[in-house]
Amino acid sequence: MNNHSSLLFLVPLTIGGKGIESRLCGIRFLRCDNLGNPIGQEQTLRCKIPAHVLPSPAHLMRSRVDPKSLSTGLLENEFYFELAKILTSENLTLITWDLSYLESFESLALRSFLPPTLLNIPKKVIELKNLLSLCHYFSETKLPNFKNLNNNLKALKLKTGAASENPLQDLITLYFYLLKLEPKMCAFVSRDNEQKLQTLDKAYYNQEVQVLINHQGLLKLVLPINKITGDPNLKQNPYYEALTYQDGEIEKIVLNPLLNETLAPLSILTSKRLAKLNLTQDLLHNIQDKLKATAQDSRALTLLQESDTLPLGYSFFKKLSTLDLKYYQEFLIKNPRALTQAPLESSPYFRQFVFLFRATNFLGTFIDQELELYQKIIEARMQKALKAYLKEIELIAGNLDENDEKSQNYLSLLIHYIELQSA
Repeated sequence: MNNHSSLLFLVPLTIGGKGIESRLCGIRFLRCDNLGNPIGQEQTLRCKIPAHVLPSPAHLMRSRVDPKSLSTGLLENEFYFELAKILTSENLTLITWDLSYLESFESLALRSFLPPTLLNIPKKVIELKNLLSLCHYFSETKLPNFKNLNNNLKALKLKTGAASENPLQDLITLYFYLLKLEPKMCAFVSRDNEQKLQTLDKAYYNQEVQVLINHQGLLKLVLPINKITGDPNLKQNPYYEALTYQDGEIEKIVLNPLLNETLAPLSILTSKRLAKLNLTQDLLHNIQDKLKATAQDSRALTLLQESDTLPLGYSFFKKLSTLDLKYYQEFLIKNPRALTQAPLESSPYFRQFVFLFRATNFLGTFIDQELELYQKIIEARMQKALKAYLKEIELIAGNLDENDEKSQNYLSLLIHYIELQSA
C-alpha cells in the first residue's frame, strides 16, 4: 500500500430479512491510515426503516441500535448514494467481519432500481472472518475459527466480556493482531478485487483445482466449471459454478466473487499442512482426479443437483416475469422520482415491488387512495411479522444472563418498541 491508501473499518447495522428483504438501518465506520491511526472520528450513517418493515430483535440485540431511532435517517435511495461516496476513495481497503451481512447493500440497490455494485467500488475488500479461517488452517500458530467475532477475540485473549462495547475497535484490534502475526496471509487476502477475479478466471479457463476457504470457514477442494456473466443491462456481477468433493460425493456449488472467499492454488497444501489437516498426497490426487473426471462427463454433470444458493442479483431476477424484467431495465435508467405505478400487465409481485419502492422513498407523492392501500399493507405485514418478533424476544430472554444489566435493559426497549408498534 502507498502512503495515500486508507483502511475503512465498517460495521453494518442489520435489522434482518432474507434475500431482497435483507435490510440495514445504517453503518458505523472509521477510516484509519495503514498504522491504525484514525483519520477523523467514528461515524454513523443512518437509514430510515419503512413503516411496513418490522426488524429482527436478534439483529437489533447485536447492534444495540435504539429501536425508537429506526424511523429516522436517510431514505433508502439517499442512503445508497451516501454509502457510495464513503466507499469511493482512491486505494481504499474495506475491512469488515462478515461480508454476508453486506448483502444488504445489494438488496438495497435492487429495491431502489440502482446498480448492485457498491462492493465493487473499494479497491480491496477484506473479510476478517475468512482471513481468520485461513490462518486457522495454515498458520504455524494455533488460531480459533469461531463464527462470532467476540468469541474469537476472547479465545485470542484480546478482550474479555460478553457483548461487544465497540465493534469497530474490535475489528481494528483483530486486523492488526493478524497483520503482525501472519503478514503473508494478510497480504494474500489483501489482493485487489481485480486480482481475485483474475485468479478465479485463470482457474476456470485452465481447469485447475483450487483450495477454497468458504464463507462458513470450511476448507474444500473446488474446480470452477462454468462462468455466468449475467445480463449487463441489469448490472449483474459474474459468478462461477464449481464442483467440490464433500463426504465422498461430488457436489455443485456457487462461487460468488463478492463474498471474497479465499481461493488458493493446491501448492498451498504443503506436506506439513496436509499432515495438520489429516490429509495425504494420495487422497489429494484422488479427489483432484474425481473432480476433473466429473467435469468432463456431461452425463454425470446433468445428474448433479443445481446449487440453490445463487447470488442475490440472480435469485431475485428469477422471480420476475419476462415483462417484469423489461420494465425493471427501463426503470434502471429513469429518474426514480418519475416512477409511478408499475404497468398493469406486469405481475402482481412486481406491481407491489414498485409500490413499496415508492412508499419507502417517495411517500409524499402518494394520493389518498394509495395511502389507504399502504396502510392496509402495513397492517397485514405487521400482523404476520408480530409472531416471529415475539418468538425471537422469548428466545433472547431465555438465553440472557440475568446479571447482564445492559442487555436486560436493552431487551426492555425491544419489548416496549413492539408494544408501541402493535398498539
